[in-house]
Amino acid sequence: MVYPLETLKRIVAIAKEFNLFLICDEIYINITYNGARAYALSEVIEDVPGIAMKGISKELPWPGARCGWMEYYNRGKDADFNRLCQAIDNAKMIEVCSTKLPQLAIPKILGDSRFKAYREETNRKIGKRSKLISDIFKTVPQLTINETFGAFYNILFLERVR
Repeated sequence: MVYPLETLKRIVAIAKEFNLFLICDEIYINITYNGARAYALSEVIEDVPGIAMKGISKELPWPGARCGWMEYYNRGKDADFNRLCQAIDNAKMIEVCSTKLPQLAIPKILGDSRFKAYREETNRKIGKRSKLISDIFKTVPQLTINETFGAFYNILFLERVR
């Protein structure tokens, strides 16, 4: 789901009100289309503790180059949250395989002047296909479809015919 900025700000306000931390999966953050813009947790988090999970496996055409990471926000604002982050770090240090090549390549790929145009064109193509799928399925009375504005997939709901 690509949430509007105001919805994300409200989620942050609720987390602040109830002393919660936020976890955000941002694996599709750069795959938006049809006029949508995704906002990163770092843009709205304020002083609420949070974790953003990121990676390259969805937006780069590099099969097998799995490389992901987590970004912690406001870790020092809550001792329990800080301990959770440390436990996650410790667990990952003993189980994750080496991602040296992707780690060296990511800054070069994302920093390349051609990357933005590549991403925009790819997003445009995905958005065009998504809109086509949505328009076709909207003609079937037994289906409900929520038009998508991010990621690679559409979700259909089959209504029961009586």
